[in-house]
Amino acid sequence: MLKFSSLLSFLLLLVPLPATVNAQASALPQTISIQSRALPKGYRSSSSLRRRALDPVNVPLDDFFLGTDLQWFGNITVGTPPQIVSVNFDTGSFALEVTSDLCERCPQKKFNTTASTTFVDGNVTQTISFDTGEGVDPVIDNDYSLTLRAAKDTIGLVGGFQAKDIDVFLIVNQTEKFDIEPYSGIQGVGASAQGLFEVLVNQGLPSLFSMYLTPKSVGNAELTLGGIDSSKFTGELIYGSVPPDPSGKPPRLWLLQSSGISVNGMTNDLLNTSREIIFDSGTSNVVFSTNITEAIYSKISPDIKPNPAVFDRRRGRLRS
Repeated sequence: MLKFSSLLSFLLLLVPLPATVNAQASALPQTISIQSRALPKGYRSSSSLRRRALDPVNVPLDDFFLGTDLQWFGNITVGTPPQIVSVNFDTGSFALEVTSDLCERCPQKKFNTTASTTFVDGNVTQTISFDTGEGVDPVIDNDYSLTLRAAKDTIGLVGGFQAKDIDVFLIVNQTEKFDIEPYSGIQGVGASAQGLFEVLVNQGLPSLFSMYLTPKSVGNAELTLGGIDSSKFTGELIYGSVPPDPSGKPPRLWLLQSSGISVNGMTNDLLNTSREIIFDSGTSNVVFSTNITEAIYSKISPDIKPNPAVFDRRRGRLRS
């Protein structure tokens, strides 16, 4: 299995505005300058010009540890009065999905829909499947699937901000592979702010967030909304622009350009090629096509051989 360095500091912009992307297209180190957020086009309230921006908020993260560091999760609130729900802050998705009392067999702590006075049932269900599984398990025959029911409710941060009428998808059924999860859902943190984060930005929170992800042995992992904790790293930040969506819609994934891959400084023609890579905090897997994966392992050791148990022939990919 490919491993990251023992200490991973993961910094991403929450809502890449067009002017910001153009200014940061260079991959050279740059100094961060903080500017006031522009008012939305057509906004008429002059009193809002004197509005104080929201302060950055730190959300402590726990480590899902199963023999190794797998994922990090923290708390939000759902409903009125607020119910604390633990979620994986997932940069590889955009929606909020939480285990609910409508799921009879889900072992996680459940959001109680009947206890919330602001809950609105959307009466629409759908089933989604995931390409990467829990831990380092391979995905076989859609064994990582959720059945979701659309709804709306008040979503917030523990001890702080709340936003009304936010889309939330209730987990009403899940495959057994999800049973080992210690958290109750997924909060998407895609490349364009939606739901709770969109409301936070509209209320004056800087359109920026950062993740400090540490091994369980180190601890104190955290998510910072609206800022960066400069005490968690040294040197200058390097920015990369998120390419626009081909459809013209706002980007949904943290898709960044890689100039090439090397292992301990070693590379070859196949690895030393430009490619786009998705940065996904919702999975502990590193996923490449079979030929790229084998090329990476060959630079680690010639003794590494493919494990048939994790080879998905239908997708033609090795999951490392």
